[in-house]
Amino acid sequence: MIMKIVCFIDNLCSGGAQRQLIELASGLELKGEDVYMVYYYDRTFFKPVLSAANIEIIRLKNRNKLERIYRFREVLDAIKPDIVQSYLHGPGMVAEIVSICKKRWKLIVSERNIYSHKHQQTISYIIGRQLHRLADWIVVNSYANSDLLCNQAKHLRGKISVIWNCVDLERFHPNRQPTQSTSDKVFKFICVASMTSAKNAPMVARALYLLRQKTKKPFRLHWIGRIDSELHDHVETFKETEDIIKRYQLENVFIFESEKDYIEKDIRESDALVLCSKYEGLPNAVCEGMASGLPIVASRVSDNDKFITEDKNGFLCDPNDEESIAESMRKCLELTEAEFDNFKKEPDRIKKTKLAQSVAYLVQVQSSLIKDEKNVEERIKKLEELAGIAKKSVIIP
Repeated sequence: MIMKIVCFIDNLCSGGAQRQLIELASGLELKGEDVYMVYYYDRTFFKPVLSAANIEIIRLKNRNKLERIYRFREVLDAIKPDIVQSYLHGPGMVAEIVSICKKRWKLIVSERNIYSHKHQQTISYIIGRQLHRLADWIVVNSYANSDLLCNQAKHLRGKISVIWNCVDLERFHPNRQPTQSTSDKVFKFICVASMTSAKNAPMVARALYLLRQKTKKPFRLHWIGRIDSELHDHVETFKETEDIIKRYQLENVFIFESEKDYIEKDIRESDALVLCSKYEGLPNAVCEGMASGLPIVASRVSDNDKFITEDKNGFLCDPNDEESIAESMRKCLELTEAEFDNFKKEPDRIKKTKLAQSVAYLVQVQSSLIKDEKNVEERIKKLEELAGIAKKSVIIP
């Protein structure tokens, strides 16, 4: 039996949540499910990928949040899906509100971020936690977020799954060329992130200034990602970062590059990956850096300390302390050639499992949610077969 699955997200920009949902939708469509992608903001970075996968794309044209709810209900009434899969806070709230009346589908809400303490005090956040009562299942991509949800909303215990992010090992793998000695070239740090304030670009710029005082080795940091001129947060963060770069004359050290369709080559040709976010869910960039065999400099937030072991596969730092960030980056600069080669060995926690993310929670959720018991075994068997074909991968606990 073919399932109709509606994937719902705010936009199709180059963000990490979008990347994970596109991977999921493409894999499900490839295996014969009837998949629809619904979004509402006009940002379409991943639209060509969905079109190539023959996934029907629907944009909700709306003038306000109330109309958005109405239009989404119209879409669901027309499609009559078996499963609605929402990604991120806003789409989750819309899907949950729509499900209040005459819900004929199962709703899986996916939370992809842990928000700042200040954001957790907002009305939107508090209401969102209560609306989760209407979801059939909650999926998060970090144990930290699962613990937070269970502490803030005890009624959610028992219907939360933790699924860490997928990584495609065909795209993200260590550089197969012999390692060049790190003593006779400019050391290249890479950061793959948008210019949102949560990604902490101004603090990283200050850390680079301190790092220059700590070492005589030449280095650069390439920051690759989206700078959205329509988002006040992006604009202000970029301006603050630029001011620091000019003040400390870091123009040849901190280099901005725009978002790219294919980032794997840039990661593979770098020496270390840096992501010092103030808060996170589970960052794709860190997972992809690990799969590419790079040492990781990451902030001690979310689940980073569960898969980054100090001095073994990376270095953890305090995202609110430029000295801590600079010291972790200095440790990367001091690694020997033999130590770098050790990072290129496939991490034990990366397992080759085709579309492990979609299989892990759909097997669990469908077996719990689908009332037609005759179809449960058939669908689970189909998904277990999907798991055995093994081209994708997932980082697991």
